[in-house]
Amino acid sequence: AIRAHLLRQLHRTGPELIAGSLAEIHVQCGRAGCHCATGEKHAKHLLTTKIAGRTRTTYIPQDLLADVQRWREHYQQAKQLLKDLSDVNEAILRGHGRRQREEQQRAAGCQLVGDDA
Repeated sequence: AIRAHLLRQLHRTGPELIAGSLAEIHVQCGRAGCHCATGEKHAKHLLTTKIAGRTRTTYIPQDLLADVQRWREHYQQAKQLLKDLSDVNEAILRGHGRRQREEQQRAAGCQLVGDDA
């Protein structure tokens, strides 16, 4: 029941997910007369990820920022759900081994009782 619930939740996260870290930096554009030369800088958003051991940085356009933030949240949810599912499966494996040992002990106990009679 728990596994089925976790799988349903994982399915609901959907395919819109992305790994990485979002960063906001402030930059000067270099245009003459722009306010950023003397005042507040322009905000720029970047997504950093590790690919084959190297850090990759991708610029996120302002109109996609909300989408990318949502995709990151979905990724974090999926990552947690996969961990939870793995924990449940590990508990099942441990329980299976315990049940097998108990059954073997019961079977050995039954044989001993039968041998005494």
